[in-house]
Amino acid sequence: MDCGAFAAAGSEFIAFTKQIELIRKSSARHPGVSYMISISRLVLVLCAGIFASAAVADNWVRFHCVDGQEFTISFLPAHDIQLARLVFAGSRQTVTLKNQLMARGLFYAGEGWEYHEWQGKITLVDTRSTPAKEIACSRN
Repeated sequence: MDCGAFAAAGSEFIAFTKQIELIRKSSARHPGVSYMISISRLVLVLCAGIFASAAVADNWVRFHCVDGQEFTISFLPAHDIQLARLVFAGSRQTVTLKNQLMARGLFYAGEGWEYHEWQGKITLVDTRSTPAKEIACSRN
């Protein structure tokens, strides 16, 4: 859900390339030292990128609802539209929800389900029912 980790890695990469340029200019005086610094910076940038991608890949949260239902939700950035994948515990049912762009809180909807989060209150809504069934949930 949060691309801040990728932005941080990108900023680190830009800083790395600027540092390489400075090292090139001073390499005439101390070529061995500049090589060690550039390798160290490269390792740092690669590690930041790996950790950033792992943080985004593991962006999932488990919930337990008052009706006994449990689910896991993961937030996935895709083509500039935030998507969420909701998986119900004990089943293979996966529901893809699309961000509905609220001014406050989170609101994802799709495939007969809605996920609402505002001021710490989490609600799962089954819109397939008539009337729609709202279920209070909390993080595990």
